[in-house]
Amino acid sequence: MAADAIENYEGQPALTFIESCPTTWSKTLVPNGEIGKFVTVARKERGGDRWFVGSITNEEARQIDLPLTFLDAGATYRAVIYEDGPDADYETNPYPMTFRQEQVTSQTTLHLNLARSGGTAIRISRFFMMSCCTSTVALAVNAMIGSLGLMALIIGRRRRYSGRKS
Repeated sequence: MAADAIENYEGQPALTFIESCPTTWSKTLVPNGEIGKFVTVARKERGGDRWFVGSITNEEARQIDLPLTFLDAGATYRAVIYEDGPDADYETNPYPMTFRQEQVTSQTTLHLNLARSGGTAIRISRFFMMSCCTSTVALAVNAMIGSLGLMALIIGRRRRYSGRKS
């Protein structure tokens, strides 16, 4: 799963994503892609409500739209999105990234930016409403857990290029 030595992940807060990533899936979809150019894969964990989504591209930077029609209709989710930063480039600058969280539904379309040979990683968790007394705490905990999320995928990709000579 992680295409790197574990030493390159240790001490990274996003290691929790790799630790929490399921090894069994109830559903795998390819919501979009074009052979030789880019692909998006969405996988739903077995026995749960979380989706793990990854998009990668070839040597051409691109923007893609990802309709979330695979999510359950009527449900609300939190998407934690890690994508290449504005100046990211796999040869010259593999480290910049942006992080955002969005509340999404099956009617949402995410707009994703992929750098040359880059990608995007997303964890989508079902959002359960709680009573008014505990909802603020739940939102804070959800935000904290989400911020540690899929960054591991991006960190792993960047670590592979860290040994590359300029």
